[in-house]
Amino acid sequence: MAVKSIGDAHVVVLNRWRDSFAEYARYLDHDIARVTYVTTDVGRAAVPANAREVVIVEDLLDHAAVRVALEPAVRAHGRPEAVVALQESDFAVAAALREEFSSQGRKSADLHHFLDKHAMLLAAQRTGVPVPRFELVTGSAGLTAFAAESGWPVVVKSLQGRASTGVRRLGSPDAVALLDLPLDAEHPLVVQEHLPHRVFHADGVHLGGGVLGPWRLNAYQNVPGAAAFGPLAFALGEPVGSVEIDDPALLAEAEKFLRVLVPGMSADPWVFHLELFLTPDGEFVFLEVGCRPGGGEIPFVWRDVHGVDLMECEFSLQCGEVPDLAPFGDDEPVAGCLHVPLDRPAPCRVVTATSMVSEDGPYSEAIPSAGSVIPRTSGSYEFVGGRFRHRGTSTAEVAARVMATAANYRLVTEPVRVAVIGGRVEMLQAAADLGLDVTLVHFPDRCDPRSDALCENVFRVDLIAEPDRVVDLLRREHAERPFTRVLTLTEPGLLPAARLNAEWGLGGNSVETVRLLKDKALMRDRLAEAGLSPVRYRSVRSAEELTAFLDELDGVPAVVKPLDSGGSDGVTMIATPRDVPRAWRQVEESGRTVVLAEEYLDGPEISVEAFSHDGVHTVVALTDKFLGTGFIEVGHAVPADLAEPVRRQVCELTVALLDAVGLVEGPTHTEIKLTRRGPRVVESHNRVGGDYIPDLVRLVHGVDLVRLAVGVPLGLMAWRPEPRQAEGGAAVRFLLAEPGTVTEVTAPEMPDPAVSLTLTAKPGTEVPPLRWSDDRVCGHVIATGATARDAVARCAETVSRVRISTRAD
Repeated sequence: MAVKSIGDAHVVVLNRWRDSFAEYARYLDHDIARVTYVTTDVGRAAVPANAREVVIVEDLLDHAAVRVALEPAVRAHGRPEAVVALQESDFAVAAALREEFSSQGRKSADLHHFLDKHAMLLAAQRTGVPVPRFELVTGSAGLTAFAAESGWPVVVKSLQGRASTGVRRLGSPDAVALLDLPLDAEHPLVVQEHLPHRVFHADGVHLGGGVLGPWRLNAYQNVPGAAAFGPLAFALGEPVGSVEIDDPALLAEAEKFLRVLVPGMSADPWVFHLELFLTPDGEFVFLEVGCRPGGGEIPFVWRDVHGVDLMECEFSLQCGEVPDLAPFGDDEPVAGCLHVPLDRPAPCRVVTATSMVSEDGPYSEAIPSAGSVIPRTSGSYEFVGGRFRHRGTSTAEVAARVMATAANYRLVTEPVRVAVIGGRVEMLQAAADLGLDVTLVHFPDRCDPRSDALCENVFRVDLIAEPDRVVDLLRREHAERPFTRVLTLTEPGLLPAARLNAEWGLGGNSVETVRLLKDKALMRDRLAEAGLSPVRYRSVRSAEELTAFLDELDGVPAVVKPLDSGGSDGVTMIATPRDVPRAWRQVEESGRTVVLAEEYLDGPEISVEAFSHDGVHTVVALTDKFLGTGFIEVGHAVPADLAEPVRRQVCELTVALLDAVGLVEGPTHTEIKLTRRGPRVVESHNRVGGDYIPDLVRLVHGVDLVRLAVGVPLGLMAWRPEPRQAEGGAAVRFLLAEPGTVTEVTAPEMPDPAVSLTLTAKPGTEVPPLRWSDDRVCGHVIATGATARDAVARCAETVSRVRISTRAD
């Protein structure tokens, strides 16, 4: 292990990479140190399995959000001894955390002249090395005046930014008016003279006090006719390579430059990534410098070719330890790398990516596989069109290989297009946030007005009455431009989605799995075969068969339910044979010819909200259920109030059920009765629960099941199968009223931010008799609290203050 002095202290690591840019598990003993990772959905896959805590945030740049998310880990493990961030984008947040906790690592003052481009140029100028002419400007007049003196073109830069983001080259005064960067007193820019020279970069380690450790000088390689020199060409959509230099004279000049600049920027030990120009007269001129390892393939080729891990060095320094390193010798092999941009903006789906690894080509590559989806990220070379690593015996040999790879690599991508059956606007918003092209098929009368703005196409079809039309319509769309996946979180969309995904080879749950969960009789058959959740049941086709089944129950009531419905639609309890004629009339009136009859399960009912990925099932939340008339649900609360042995039994039963039906991915909503004989499955669905349960789960466990259902199957979000602890409680309660026409509605003011009241009833609203979930037309209350019981009480108190008057028709 690289770091020896941390012991069992708490260490916080900010990580945004999915690839192995940093081999964290090798840098620190995670079985001893208490390591908390703050990462994103994308970066979660790179977190070592034995990390003590994993905290997911949407944006690592959001210091406030990171701090709030980190608080439970700080309470559990104490003040972090060190805060580590290896990517420059995360330095400012890491510095702020170090200052708050007095942790190891650089503070804001140490980093200012590395993160602010104007301060950087001033600091480099003070060391005495040549720098381009530059000026801080706050308006177009100042910019134009500088250019008039220095000559066009000029380069303008945002004060913060990396990987050539926020950099523009302006060729004339007309270009100033078209500048797409903010420019005013609050958003100044650095303008500097344009130097049309070759661009180099130097990477290495300063061991402190002017002592240089190992370092290498590289020349950027641009394709013939490139729109810009150096890395800026990559931002313009062109491949950019880099090759280490073996010219002794050039290396000697570079070393003289480094020995002035590097200790002048910081006398402390630091890992540097320096970019510089080389003039025709052989003079190096400062461009930029980072207090970090270089990006892209630089850490990889240093590890592979030179045996030095720059990320390990930086990790050690941020934990307060200086690595023991010697300078390279004269016989060091030559390394090089190449980055190829995507052929379209991410997210996109890869159609073709040609491997280039060969004896005369790159020794290693990171290229996307055909069919994979490239996520949309910022400020990183990780998710690009291709990354290639080269090595050889000379600069000329490696440069030729790099350019040959750039010329011959073939990448073809297409936009990520998904079909969504059923229009939860939260799902459409998640897809839009992830950058997907969405085609929506939904009920004509249920489209949210916001749907059109979130979708590429919207087709209005009755999903229940016309399932074949849904399939045919999407087949035509797929033939014109293929979908990457068909998604749905609505009951009537589950089978069509499974059929189309199977037909087109897009993955997902099988048609058989979906049928097993949709058809309640088939699910009972599978449970019986697996020896799970024993319940007496039978498919019945007549009142006589129903009566015979009731006789077999020896006085236990029976429940009659449709084979494939939801929302408590058509569910009836039969206590005695006298109830059979009435129950069967309801069956006939519904147009059904066969229903499921099963023994009534006595006991409280809960639901289990789970998420699965690659056949691994994780119970995310347990939900208490509150019933009103018959089996109609009138409220829910998270987390369910269960003793630990019962909770464990429920989780084990749910996982066994999902294994038994062959479920491989996505959210599930499983209803379970807690009987005296143990937990028994009522039914299960491969979708999220209704009744705002996903909102309760997000409020309490911080897990957005809807967003995961979109992002994880496409590879745009990572998922780790681990429990999510509850933070407080949340509940929902539905507003009910007597059947009839609403005449008056009065509601309290809602000053409490922990309570949200949604009223859908208004004068003229028709309130039907409460027969199934869709009859709850008056609105709902969602509340949070220190516990689920507190949230339920807040809901009840709010509901008691709402008055909905109706007139019987």
